Amino acid sequence: MTDQTAHAPACPRCGYDVRGEVATWTDRCPLDGRCNECGLDFRWQHVLDPRIQAPRWYVEQRKGRPVPVQIVATAWFALVRPWWFWRQVRLEHRVDLRRLGPYAFVLLIGFGYAAIGIAAACSFTALKVMYSGNFYTTYYGYGPSDGWETLISALFVAAAPFLTRSLPQAASGPTGPLGPMGGSAPWDFAATYLPQVGTIAILAAVFAVSSSLTFLALPVTRRRCKVRMVHVVRVATIGLACWLPALLAPVLDPAAHLLKEFGLLLPVRIDGVLRLVPILLPVLLVIWWWSATRSYLRMPHAWAVALSVAAVGILCTLSIAAYAIAPLLR
Repeated sequence: MTDQTAHAPACPRCGYDVRGEVATWTDRCPLDGRCNECGLDFRWQHVLDPRIQAPRWYVEQRKGRPVPVQIVATAWFALVRPWWFWRQVRLEHRVDLRRLGPYAFVLLIGFGYAAIGIAAACSFTALKVMYSGNFYTTYYGYGPSDGWETLISALFVAAAPFLTRSLPQAASGPTGPLGPMGGSAPWDFAATYLPQVGTIAILAAVFAVSSSLTFLALPVTRRRCKVRMVHVVRVATIGLACWLPALLAPVLDPAAHLLKEFGLLLPVRIDGVLRLVPILLPVLLVIWWWSATRSYLRMPHAWAVALSVAAVGILCTLSIAAYAIAPLLR
């Protein structure tokens, strides 16, 4: 019994030390237990065995896949299958804040930077094609250098959108919905999309903080279930994946314009899809907190908790957007 209790077994949810109950065992070990502090039902195997680890694809698992693969896999499963996600990631898996920090950075800064680069590259290429004729006509009829120059420039814009001042302009004159008025250098496109993508990233971070504080303020959270702060941080941080549709939405319109220049029309209207994003986002956030409350934290009244957290978090986020961020963008 000494080897089993060397790592100080505790309740996965509230951290209550259960070594006193383990000391009462004489000739056998029960399979199931209940925390005397928060009432969580658990399997003693999950509490006593330090070898139990999170899935290899999960970002906090240090002995799993490469970190970039883990970040993408974690964000993907959290976004599309949150109920399944929280059955794989359990309270018994140790929270590693040193892995959650890079995950949040990549989701907000990395994906945001990628969205700006792709949107700028699509706008730049669409204008080049618009003012110089069809891309393939330019390639085959008027010399391959123009086509290759456009392609290489677009790839460079996508990879480094804010390091493209020296590239030639896409066109001169008004550019309509694709970019700023006047001469359109690649850097100008990136600067055009920066406020929109940056605002979404800031709002995502604000919601993560406000929803965490709201969750901790609920009576069922602290008084009855006594959820530890690290678990709330894990839920809020991984939940940043719910903001990816909004973060990547600015790419849709310039991508649709680029496809249109090549004669490819999408079967749906982009403006209709963009209108769905503000409706989809609250739904994703409610489902996320509901699945985490029900399957991960194993708390009662999961729907009520999720609706309360999402509603207060969204109101706080909109308030900050209206009074702090909006004046800066004018």
